[in-house]
Amino acid sequence: MYEPGDGDAHAATKATWTAVLDVVHAASAELHGPQREALLQRARTAHGAFPAHKCTTPCADDPVQTLFQLLGDSDVLGAGRGVALLWLVTAARLPSDDESEEAVWHMRRGRVSEATARLVLSVRHLGKERTLYRLKLVDPDDLLVDVGHTYLHPWLLTGIQRVVRGVVAGIWDEKQATTLVATVSAGRLAVVPDAAFAARIRTADRPRRTGQTSSIHRAVDWSMRRFLAAMVLGKKEPERRARMDEIASSRPVALARHIVQGIYWRYRTVETGHLTELVLARNNTIFVPELVGEERDVETLLRYKRQLGTRLAALFYDAVPLTHPHFCSDDILVQYAKYCRFIGGVDTLLPISRAAGQSARQLANLVGNSGVTTIDVPLPASAIAGAESQRSGVPARSTNMLLCVGSFEPRKNHVRVLRAVRMVHASGVDVRLVLVGGSGWRGQRIESEIDAVRAAGVDIVVRKSVADHELSELYSAARAVVFVSQAEGFGLPIAEALAHATPVICSGIGSMAELASGGGCLTVPPTDTGQIADALTYVLQDARLHDRLTREAASRPVESWDDYARRLIDALFGDQAGLTQRLPVG
Repeated sequence: MYEPGDGDAHAATKATWTAVLDVVHAASAELHGPQREALLQRARTAHGAFPAHKCTTPCADDPVQTLFQLLGDSDVLGAGRGVALLWLVTAARLPSDDESEEAVWHMRRGRVSEATARLVLSVRHLGKERTLYRLKLVDPDDLLVDVGHTYLHPWLLTGIQRVVRGVVAGIWDEKQATTLVATVSAGRLAVVPDAAFAARIRTADRPRRTGQTSSIHRAVDWSMRRFLAAMVLGKKEPERRARMDEIASSRPVALARHIVQGIYWRYRTVETGHLTELVLARNNTIFVPELVGEERDVETLLRYKRQLGTRLAALFYDAVPLTHPHFCSDDILVQYAKYCRFIGGVDTLLPISRAAGQSARQLANLVGNSGVTTIDVPLPASAIAGAESQRSGVPARSTNMLLCVGSFEPRKNHVRVLRAVRMVHASGVDVRLVLVGGSGWRGQRIESEIDAVRAAGVDIVVRKSVADHELSELYSAARAVVFVSQAEGFGLPIAEALAHATPVICSGIGSMAELASGGGCLTVPPTDTGQIADALTYVLQDARLHDRLTREAASRPVESWDDYARRLIDALFGDQAGLTQRLPVG
C-alpha cells in the first residue's frame, strides 16, 4: 500500500527500528484506562496498512506489539512513513514536518533517544487528554472531501458554503465512495459522519431569526453606533463624519471590535469534541471544495500529503486578496497568505471559471508549484435546489423590485448600487430594493448609505441571512438582480438569477462578463454609477427589453449539482466508468 519516498533511500536499519519501538512501547504502556483502550483500537486498525498481514490471535492479544513488529520488519514502509504511522497510532496525530524529519534523521544515525524524545513526550501528554481518538482505515476507493469550515460554521450560508453543500449533495447523488472529513487540530483529520453533516445543513437552512446570533449581532452593531454617535454630538455634519471615521479606525475601537467578533464567532462555531475518529488514508485523494485559511487546516492537509502520500485537489475561487488587496481586511490578507502556502502543495486545482483559471495558474507559478495540474471546471448555472422548476412557466414578477445578493463589503460595490437606486428614484421611477447579505469588512459605510437612501424615500429591505428556499423565492419574484461587483472569481448570484430566468444587471469584467455572454444580462462598468442607474431604469421601464432578457435567461441550459459533481469527478480521475477504477489502490 505505502511506498517509500525519495527521502527514505537510506531508511533506518531494522536494529534501530527495534530499539526505537522498544522505547515507544514502554511509553505507550504508561497509558491506562480508556486511553489505553483507544491506543489498542488504533493499533488494530493500523494493521490494515500492511496488505500482506493477516491478523491472528496474538494480534488481538497485543495489537501494539504486533504493529511495532510490522513496522520493524516491513520493507513496504520507509522510515518517513513509518514514523508518521507510529505517531498517528501512539500520539493520535501526525507529527509536524520538523518532528518527522528530526526523528528520521536521528534514526538513520542510530540515535534512539533523540529520535524518540518528542514522541514519548507527546504520548505522555495524550494520557492527560480527555478525548479518546479512534482510527479509521479509509478504503482505497474513497474520495475524502474536506467540509470542515461548512460543518463547523453551518449558519454563515456564504456563497462558498452553498458551493460546498451543492458539491457534497452532487457527489452523494452520484453514489461515489466518499468520506467527509474535517481538521480538529493540527495533524488530526477526523471523519465527519454523513448523517451529522446533513443534519447540520438542515439546521442551518432554517431562518436564522429562530436563533439568537443575529440578535446578538444587531445589538453589538447598535451599541457601537450609539457609542460613536455619542462621541461626535454637537459637531457639524462634515466634522461629525470625519470624527466618526477617526474614532472607528482608532486602536481601542478596533481592539474592542476584534474582541466582540471573537466572542461572536466562538458562539456560532460548532465544537469539534464529538469528531474523534481520525483518518488513516491510503494514497487517497483529499478534495478541498472550501477556502483553506486556518493554520491548522493548511498544516494538517500538507502533513497528509507529505507523510502519507495522499493527493491534494482543491476548488479555486479567486485571487482577489492578491489582485485587489485594497478590497480585503487585514485578517483576510493574513488568511490568504496561509492559503498560498496550501496552494504550494496542491496537486490539482479546479478553478470555478476561466477567469479564475488564469489567476490559479499565475498564483501556482508565484508560489513555485510548477507541477500542479489546473483544469477549469466552471460552476453550474443552477446553484439552488428547485431552480429548474421555476422555468416551467413565466413566474409572477414584481414590477419594481430589484434584488442585490452579496456580503456587505467594499468589493461588492453596494455603495454605487445604492446611489444608483437613489438616482433612479429621484427621476420618478418606482423602485424597491432588497439587499441580501451578511455584514462584512467595512460594512459601516454601506449601512450609512442605506440610511441615506431610505431618508430619500426609497423602499429598502435588508435581509442579513436567508435560507436557500427563501432566496429562491426572492430570485423568482425580482424584476431583476443587480450584481456589479468589482472583483469575483465567478459571480454566483448571476448564475442563480439566470437559473430562475431572472434578468441580471452585472459588471462587464472578468468572470462576470464570462457569465453574461450567454444572454439574459445587461453589463455595465462597475465604477460608473450613472451607467448603473441607466441600466436599472431600462430594466424597470422597458417592457420589451425585460421580456427579451427574460427569454434569453430562460433559454440558457440549466446544469444541476449532480452534473457539476460528475464533471469534477471526471476532472480528478479521468473518464473511466467507476471511481474505484480511477483511484490508485495500495
